[in-house]
Amino acid sequence: MMVNNSWIKLPEPNQEEIAAYGKNIYTQENIFSYRNGIACFSFRVILMPKNITISGSLNNWSTMQSAMKLTDSGWIYCMKLPPGRYMYKYIIDGKWTPDPNNKLKEDDTYGSYNSIVFCYNYLFWLKGHADARTVVVCGSFNNWNEKN
Repeated sequence: MMVNNSWIKLPEPNQEEIAAYGKNIYTQENIFSYRNGIACFSFRVILMPKNITISGSLNNWSTMQSAMKLTDSGWIYCMKLPPGRYMYKYIIDGKWTPDPNNKLKEDDTYGSYNSIVFCYNYLFWLKGHADARTVVVCGSFNNWNEKN
């Protein structure tokens, strides 16, 4: 980890503290947020569909449970989710559609793909660095890149 442009070494975590995670990569800002256990998905479209539902491992692939609501800034759906990795798609007027704003995807074995989202469960304190102006977390998850 870098703090104020200097590398510091953190203690290695216990094996039971290690969790699988990744970095969400969206093409637009404010498409997904996760705060205090609440995940919010946003979908902005040019053509106006009649309804959009989100379906995936986050709701046992329910096709009726998670209808998005139309707002002045697009469609939105918020739900309580524990930290983890989730697959999902939108159902737009009955058509299953991967999230076009999400670059993370995996094959769905049906000739298309599922979008992937991570709900993070980390919070850390840097003892002795309360006045740090910049903190960059680096690791194998981002190829030790100090800029992202």
